[in-house]
Amino acid sequence: MEIVIDKLTKKYGKKTVLDNVSLNITKGMYGLLGKNGAGKTTLMRILATLLEKDAGKITVCDISIEKTKEIRNIIGYLPQEFSFYPNQTVYDALDYLGILSGISTKERKVKIKKILEQVNLTKERNTTFKHLSGGMKRRLGIAQALLNDPKVLIVDEPTVGLDPEERIRFHNLLTELANSRIVLLSTHIVSDIETTCNNLAILHEGKVLFDGNAKKLKEKATNKVFIIEVEREKINKIKEKYKVINMIQENNKIKCRIVSLTPPKEKHTVVTPTIEDGYMYILESEKK
Repeated sequence: MEIVIDKLTKKYGKKTVLDNVSLNITKGMYGLLGKNGAGKTTLMRILATLLEKDAGKITVCDISIEKTKEIRNIIGYLPQEFSFYPNQTVYDALDYLGILSGISTKERKVKIKKILEQVNLTKERNTTFKHLSGGMKRRLGIAQALLNDPKVLIVDEPTVGLDPEERIRFHNLLTELANSRIVLLSTHIVSDIETTCNNLAILHEGKVLFDGNAKKLKEKATNKVFIIEVEREKINKIKEKYKVINMIQENNKIKCRIVSLTPPKEKHTVVTPTIEDGYMYILESEKK
């Protein structure tokens, strides 16, 4: 069970959105991390056969991406913007999609019951879409993506707008689903990757800057992350000189966590890097 992407290129007019992207994605949770506009959604739409590539090769579970019907039979897709008819109930929405997919009445009843239990929406089966919370809507989105029991689940920016409790619940759901399939998670939120994915890629301006595991990403920033303590009136100068990850105020001073390619001249402490530090270090390195 593997997605193989080899030198994938996609352009919109003269703009190159994906530039010779090559990735190998295996079973489990795989994170695609990058800023908005990095090319993540374009890549996912190509994998979901909603966009055509301009160049390169892609196989999904040994099936060429050109075999659209076969690919769609093994892929579930939750786009960033997802909606149903406002007055349609949870059950009716899934039943309608099941009919469109050619699933028999008997099979639909069994599948929908199982999936609603899986995504914890059984109690909301008769609730209309407009009355669902943001987290429930995202879980319904996963439910529709699971209707054909896909080998590959593609999820684009799933936690945007969710409160912390719903985000944790959604992370746990995706982790469970990844036990038996490939789950490709696209996000610009580092904590989404940190809590769910062992392997990830960083996409920036259409190029892959990093491809590996979380430990390797942290190690990239070894001896590149520092704490500087400064007076409040000097904070703007620090922000001009360094990439500040976060700031904590203590009395009249501010502790700044920074990523720097070279040790700062100011008095500092070297700290153990996190995934977020590794991500910011990769982006800072790209500027040089």
